[in-house]
Amino acid sequence: MNAIRRFLREIFKRRISKTLSLLIYFALGIIVFATVMQFAVGYAVTQKLDQTPTYPQFSYSDFINKAINQDFNKNIVYKRLNVLISERRVVIFETKDGGKLGWTYFEASPNPMVGSPLEWLRQLGYNVREEAVLPWGWLVSQLGQGIQMSITSILMMMMFAWFVVGGGLNSMTEEFTAIQLSKKLAGQKVTFEDVAGLGPAIKELKEEVLPFLKSAEKFKKLKARMPKGGVLYGPPGTGKTLLARALAREAGVPFFAISGSDFHMMFVGVGGKKADVLFEQAIRAAPSIIFIDELDSAAPRRDMLSPFEGGSERKSLVNKLLSLMDRIEKEDLPVFVLGSTNMLETIDKALLREGRIDIKIEIPLPMEVESRKAIFGVHTSRPSPKPLADDVDMQTLAEMTVGFSGAQIATLVNMAAIQAGLSGRENITQQDFLNSFEKALMGPEKNNELTEEDIKITSSHEAGHALIAKKHLPEDPVQIISISPRAHALGWIYNPPGRTRYLESRKRLAAKIKICMAGRAAESVLFGEEEITTGAKNDIKMANFIAYDMVVEYGMSRLGHISLEKPMAKIYDAGGWAAKIYDEAFNEIRRIIDDNYKEVCRELSEDETKAKLIALRDELIKKKRLTNQEFEKIIS
Repeated sequence: MNAIRRFLREIFKRRISKTLSLLIYFALGIIVFATVMQFAVGYAVTQKLDQTPTYPQFSYSDFINKAINQDFNKNIVYKRLNVLISERRVVIFETKDGGKLGWTYFEASPNPMVGSPLEWLRQLGYNVREEAVLPWGWLVSQLGQGIQMSITSILMMMMFAWFVVGGGLNSMTEEFTAIQLSKKLAGQKVTFEDVAGLGPAIKELKEEVLPFLKSAEKFKKLKARMPKGGVLYGPPGTGKTLLARALAREAGVPFFAISGSDFHMMFVGVGGKKADVLFEQAIRAAPSIIFIDELDSAAPRRDMLSPFEGGSERKSLVNKLLSLMDRIEKEDLPVFVLGSTNMLETIDKALLREGRIDIKIEIPLPMEVESRKAIFGVHTSRPSPKPLADDVDMQTLAEMTVGFSGAQIATLVNMAAIQAGLSGRENITQQDFLNSFEKALMGPEKNNELTEEDIKITSSHEAGHALIAKKHLPEDPVQIISISPRAHALGWIYNPPGRTRYLESRKRLAAKIKICMAGRAAESVLFGEEEITTGAKNDIKMANFIAYDMVVEYGMSRLGHISLEKPMAKIYDAGGWAAKIYDEAFNEIRRIIDDNYKEVCRELSEDETKAKLIALRDELIKKKRLTNQEFEKIIS
C-alpha cells in the first residue's frame, strides 16, 4: 500500500511539475511579446502623433515683434503635447494673410521678466484657445510596462511553486541520483595493476580497507569494526582517483563517485539533500564505496569560511556529512567513504577524527626511477599498445622525468604520439619523446634566427653549466643539454635531483651557486671578461637567492648563526644597529657569490677542463641537444 501511495505521489508531482513548466514557458513568451510590442507600438505611435507640427517655425524674438505689431489674427490655438513627460507647448498662429505659423516653447518661460507667453498674449487682446492632444505614445509605454511587471510577478510565483512542489529541489536530487546510479559501476574497468608507481599506497589499501569490503560479513561476525573512511592526499595528477576506482574493482563493490564541487548549490540545504541521496543509495547497495573527489571543496574548515562567500551553505553541508558519517559508524554499515585532496590541511578537522575519515594515505610524486618507468610502461601499453620505435629507452625517459606526476607522464606520452603523427611516421621514436619533454618543460620552440656568434656563445654558456654540474653535483646527473631556443631561454641544462631531498647541505648550496655562475665563467674563459653577455641574467638572480638564504636564514656564512628574517630583524633594529648588520650581510652575500665565481673560472681555465669545454661546445653546435649518455661519452 505504501508503495502504491509513493507511486501516485510521484506521478502527481511530475504532472504538476510538467504543467507548471508549460505555464512558465507560456508566461515567458508573453513577457517577450509584451516587451517587443511595447517598444514597437510606442515608437510608432509617438512618431505618428507626437511629432511637432510641420508649420513654418519662427524664433522667440520674431514672436515678440509679430505679437506687438498685431500681425496675428485674434484667435490663437495652442496644443498641449506629451503632457506627462516634457510639458511642451506648440502655439499655432494664424497670420492676417491666412498663413499659419508654429512656435514651440516649454512650460518654463523663455523670458522670466515677461512671464508666461500665453498670459502675455491675452493681455495684448488675443483670444487664446487651448486644445489638449492625447499622448498616445506615453500611454502605450505605460500599459506595456504594467503588463510586463504583472506577468513577471506571476512568473516568479509560478517558479517558486514549481521549485517547492517538485520541479526544483526534487528534480535536482532526482537527477543527481540518476547520475550516481549511472556511475555505480564506473570503477570496474581499472585494477591495481593499472596503477603504477604507488606500491606503498596500494599495500596500505590492501591491508586496511580491501579485506573489510570483500568479506564484510566475516568481520561483522567477529565484531570487528570496519574502517569507515579514508582520504588520499598529495599533489595533483598522482593517481588518487584512479586508485579509488581500482579499489572498488578489486573489492567488487559498487562505486559512487562525485566531485566536492557538485554539492554546492545556490540554495542552502540543497547540497545536504544531495548528500542524503548519495549516502542512501550507497547504503542500499552496501557493501559499497563513496568516493568524493576534491573533499576539501565539500568539507572545508568551518573556521575559514566567510558568510559572504556561501559560508552558510558550506557549513550546512559539512554538518550534514558529519551526521551521515556518524550514522555509518553508529549502525556499523559496510560503506567506505573515500576522499581525495591536494590540501589535507584545509579539510574540516571534525571529519578527519577517529571513527570517521581516519585513514590518511599520502600519494606522492613518483620520485623513484623504477616507479616512473612503470608508469611509462602503463601509458604506452594501455588501453592498447602504442607503436614504439626500437630506439625508445624507457630507462632514459624515467631518469629524465624527475618530479613528473603520473598525469604529466601520460601527457608526455600523448604529446610524443602527436609529434610522430605530425611528422608522418607510423611509430613513436625517442626523438619524439625528447622533443615533447622539452616542450613540456621549457615551452614551445621559438623560431629565432640566431647568428653563428650567438649560437657559439650560448653553447659555451650551457657547456660550462654542464661541466661544473658534473663535477660538483655528480649525484644529480645532467640529463639534457640543449641550445634550442624555447619560450624562456636560448639554452638550458636539466639536472634534476637524483632523489627526494628534505635537507640541503652547505656544500650542495655552494655547488648550486657554482653551477649558476658557470655559464658566465665559461664565456669569460673562452671569450674574455670584456665579452661576457647578458645571457647570465637569470643565473645571477638565482645565485643571489641561494646566497641570500645562506646568510639571512640558514646561518651558513661568516656572520654566524643569526637570522635576519622578520620578526627576528626587529630585534636588531631595536638596538639601533640594523643598518650596520645589513651592510655586513650584503657584503657577505657578494663575497659568497664572488668566491664561487672565481673558483669556477679557475676550474674551467685548467687545460683538461677547457679542452672538454670546447669539445662539448662544438658537439652542442652540431646536434643542438645532448642526452646524458652523449654528454658522458664526450667528457670521458
